[in-house]
Amino acid sequence: MTEHMGLRERRRRRTRAAIVAAATRLFSERGVADTTIADIAAAAEIAPRTFFLHFPSKEDVLFHHVEEYVDLAIDAVARTPLEDGPRRAVRSAVRSLVDAFDATSSVSALADQRAALVARSGPGLPATLAARLVDAQRRVLSAVAERFPGRSDSMVAAQLGACLWAAASAAVVTTGAARSSAMREAVERAAAGFDEPI
Repeated sequence: MTEHMGLRERRRRRTRAAIVAAATRLFSERGVADTTIADIAAAAEIAPRTFFLHFPSKEDVLFHHVEEYVDLAIDAVARTPLEDGPRRAVRSAVRSLVDAFDATSSVSALADQRAALVARSGPGLPATLAARLVDAQRRVLSAVAERFPGRSDSMVAAQLGACLWAAASAAVVTTGAARSSAMREAVERAAAGFDEPI
C-alpha cells in the first residue's frame, strides 16, 4: 500500500511539474492574458480537467512556489537558536523566502509576469497571492510559537506580516536583476521597524 501511495505521489508531482514548466514557457512567450488553460494542458500533455486537480486557475501557476518556500521558512525558524528569540526567527524565515526566490530560475522567469498581473489587477496584490501570503503567515507564525512557547506575541505576528507583505510588494513592483535586492531591503526595513520600542 505504501509503495502504491509513493507511486501516486510521484505521478502527481511529475504532472504538477509538467504544468508549471509548460505554463512558464507559454507565459514567457505569450504572456498570461494570451495563454489559456487549454494551451497549458496541451503543452503539458494532460487533459484540461487534470490542470484543475493541481491549480484552480492559470494565475495560480504564477505563485506555485510560495507553499514550497514556506517549508524553507519553517526550517529556518526551527534552526534559530532559542536565545535569539522569535523576532530573529521571523527575520530568518523571511530571508530564507527571499533567498529561495532568488535561487530558483523558473520562479524568477515568471517574476515579470507576476508583476504584470499585479499591474493589471489594480491596487493591491492579486487574490491568489494574498491568500497564499495569509496562509504563509499562519504557518510560519505557528512554527515560531512552537519554537518559542510563550514568547511569541502580537508584535511578532505584526513583524512577520510586515516582512512578508514588504517582500511580496517589492517583488511585484521591481523589475529584473534589482528585484532580489529590493525584496531584501524591504524585508530589512520592515523588520527594523520592530527593533525599536514604540
